[in-house]
Amino acid sequence: MNELVKVQQNEQGQNVVSAKDLYLFLGYDKSQWSRWFKKNIIENQFAFENEDWVGFDTMSNGNVKTDFALTLDFAKRISMMARTERGEEVRKYFIECEKQLQAPQLPTTYLEALTKLVETETEKQNLQIELDEHKAWYSVKRVCLLGHFKSSEAKNLWRKLKQYSIQYNYQIQSIFDANYGEVKTYHKDVWFGVYGINL
Repeated sequence: MNELVKVQQNEQGQNVVSAKDLYLFLGYDKSQWSRWFKKNIIENQFAFENEDWVGFDTMSNGNVKTDFALTLDFAKRISMMARTERGEEVRKYFIECEKQLQAPQLPTTYLEALTKLVETETEKQNLQIELDEHKAWYSVKRVCLLGHFKSSEAKNLWRKLKQYSIQYNYQIQSIFDANYGEVKTYHKDVWFGVYGINL
């Protein structure tokens, strides 16, 4: 893909383009730059400073020149409003830039691929730890289904579990249940401490 307007990264890692470069590429009259940026950037009620654009000054031949760093999205919007032949061309270019910047980058070296593999394996292990931790939390319904209590006893079990959890600093977790909506779960140590059940 040929570079029509240079795309750079700012300090926040955002992809931006120079408004002046875009202006010139769109084929506008150089003498109208000041009027154009006031109307299309500064006074644009749909564009916000530090969100869509940031102004900055540069030195050229001893003179201070005003320019703006535009987000790709804002640059694309400006290009769509341009009434020049190049407006549509540069709009498509920015869309293609976004696609390429968002595409996952494949490893280029063996070391890079190995590092990626290790990171993926670590993520899997962390997920397994999280899943194992969830196995340590039981709702009243689940404990009743395991046969430790009758369903008729279920409605009164939670009070002691809640009290014990608060007293001994155990977190009470909420999970989604298809029948009851959100239900509370209590740690297996709480179940043991209150009712002597090993889960």
